[in-house]
Amino acid sequence: MSDIADLLVETAKTYSFHGYVLECWSPNLAKYHSQELIRLISQIGDILRMARRELIVVIPPALDANLTATGAFTREHMNALEPHVKLFSLMTYDFQHGDRPNVPGPVSPSYWMVENARYLATTEELFPRILTGMNLYGKRYSDGLVEAVTGAQLLGLLASPGVKFKWHSQLEEHEIRFSSKTGGSVVIFYPTLESIRSKLARISEIGAGLSLWEVGQGMDYFYDLL
Repeated sequence: MSDIADLLVETAKTYSFHGYVLECWSPNLAKYHSQELIRLISQIGDILRMARRELIVVIPPALDANLTATGAFTREHMNALEPHVKLFSLMTYDFQHGDRPNVPGPVSPSYWMVENARYLATTEELFPRILTGMNLYGKRYSDGLVEAVTGAQLLGLLASPGVKFKWHSQLEEHEIRFSSKTGGSVVIFYPTLESIRSKLARISEIGAGLSLWEVGQGMDYFYDLL
């Protein structure tokens, strides 16, 4: 395990990296091997810190759509890792709003983002170290299928006739609707300046950080708010 960390340090020095973003916390793996994952991440984090390098660990959301703890990543996991990790990148996107993923719904409702950060921040000092994940992509629901939508794709879709926007105040996301060429309904949830502004305000209120998934998928003017 130390050999891996030593190699990471050597590579970071060679290429002048500030550190690494590590994504290895799989909920399925953690269900049976959480202690092994904690030891792995902790040792890598400690060796990187001694070399004046930083470790950011990607973690899954702790709460489901009903704000119930799933066990995928817990407060106990957070407390065990936080002495060894600089920041946590919280994947509060790809919101699962029910048992039927093809039913239209939000990508990352603001209340869910905020409550996940609140749940994992067991102390006030932890809030700035939690990078609350915000999507720059959207989701398109059509003909029983769901697929990701980027900004470039959306611009073409907005040329469709009869496009309508609806603001969901509780979710703080916009819904876009129009008819497909076959006459079916197309529903898209995609970030807008209003949704980004609202979510940034909620995140700022609790003192948490921000991570974006992912740069290049949104509109260029999104960054005007950052």
